[in-house]
Amino acid sequence: MKFILFFLSWIAVSSAHADIFIEPYVGHMTAEAESQGTSGALKNDEKGMGYGLKLGYSFASYFFLAADGMLIKGEYDNTTSNTSEDLEILSYSGVAGVTLGMFRFWYANTFKVDSEMEKLDGTADEFEGKGWKAGLGVLLFRKIALNLEYIVIDYSSKNSQDIPGNGLQSLESKGYFVSLSFPSGF
Repeated sequence: MKFILFFLSWIAVSSAHADIFIEPYVGHMTAEAESQGTSGALKNDEKGMGYGLKLGYSFASYFFLAADGMLIKGEYDNTTSNTSEDLEILSYSGVAGVTLGMFRFWYANTFKVDSEMEKLDGTADEFEGKGWKAGLGVLLFRKIALNLEYIVIDYSSKNSQDIPGNGLQSLESKGYFVSLSFPSGF
């Protein structure tokens, strides 16, 4: 019995190492932004292509911690003017996840989001906020993963003015990001 405990302890300690973890990805976002303003509630559809990079550490081949930077460029459907306008979202997150066989699960705290929504007249509204995302990935091959993330962004300012204020009581975006990623460690 002592030999078995010693053997299991030895295996656990010998495999406890950290690798540098790097994961570039590319994908597509589909979301819905809901705003509550002085004139009532509005919903706008958002969509676009995005890419990003996770960089961090992988522990014992099961756990990973990473910083995540993501850029999405696309469009949003402005329900007020019935037009599609340019959208750009840049976000920074801290990620914690686990790998179980061919499946990967993670949670990310998005501590900074900068969004720019360009209007038809050439001006743009700039938004800042925070959020979170949760993801599920499936390793298709050793170094390729298919991922699905649920993303929530809660905006706190519009054009450097706090929300609530500036005609808005709240602005939140919820959606999905489907991506192919290329996780590796060394």
